[in-house]
Amino acid sequence: MAKTDAELLVELRTIRENVITQLKEMSRTFKPSYSIDGQKIDWREYRESLMKQLQDINEQISLFDDLFEQESTMYT
Repeated sequence: MAKTDAELLVELRTIRENVITQLKEMSRTFKPSYSIDGQKIDWREYRESLMKQLQDINEQISLFDDLFEQESTMYT
């Protein structure tokens, strides 16, 4: 069963909150990049990928917000 736009928007907002939580945690504790047994761990690249993911999610959310925006008229 396909998800509704409202369900997708809730899912995107949840993902965004998870990414923001990861970024907050990274800002609290410094983690240096390193290599161990030939495996490279680069926290700077990981942070950049999270920032890119956050940007992409925000763009997707803005598309949904435009769909749900309602036009109103005010009378005086």
